[in-house]
Amino acid sequence: NSQIHVADLIGRLALLSLPPLPPRILDVGSRDLFGSIRSWGMVPDGWEYVGADVMAGSNVDVVLTDPYAFPFSDEFFGLTLSICAFEHIDFFWLTFLEMLRVTSSHGLVLIVTPSADTADHRDAQIPVDHWRLL
Repeated sequence: NSQIHVADLIGRLALLSLPPLPPRILDVGSRDLFGSIRSWGMVPDGWEYVGADVMAGSNVDVVLTDPYAFPFSDEFFGLTLSICAFEHIDFFWLTFLEMLRVTSSHGLVLIVTPSADTADHRDAQIPVDHWRLL
């Protein structure tokens, strides 16, 4: 499943990063509805995890007032990821550009998004869900 692949990828990135990456992970759309890399124990030792979302809640460290302008400096993170959030973002391509900006030029951007509607992914607290074509 994708959870196992994400854990493997994060572990490899933390161990094999040459040149050294900033030891920080940004999780875009981090509000914990179904679990997160933090709750699953996937944050490598010595790395800082920052959860960002447009809504406050469990696993959210930074509430984004604008999903298209993050309050972080350029190349601040070694890994920027988004798991099951892009299908809920009106202009996901603008969020993607912002993810690129805050990620080290040697870092990694990882996006995991479902391609089909599933009953276990619906949540009345999420106001939009319109990009299942990805």
